[in-house]
Amino acid sequence: MASIGYENGKNGITTRILYRNAAGKQKALRLGICSDKNARLALSAMEHLIEARKHDSALHHDGVRWLDKIDDEIHEK
Repeated sequence: MASIGYENGKNGITTRILYRNAAGKQKALRLGICSDKNARLALSAMEHLIEARKHDSALHHDGVRWLDKIDDEIHEK
């Protein structure tokens, strides 16, 4: 399960997705400044990716669409 976190950055309140990787280590995907709607979409997509990885199954179509739409900087993370 992943969650949305917020932190005060030098440019305002930034958003991040907090999750645990396959080894159980807590990780964060920093989204930067974004709307709550976009943060919830990213959270949902990350949960689909995590579940697919956990169960060694195909990606959910929503997760695939999200990966196609994100910019290269976030995609590399």
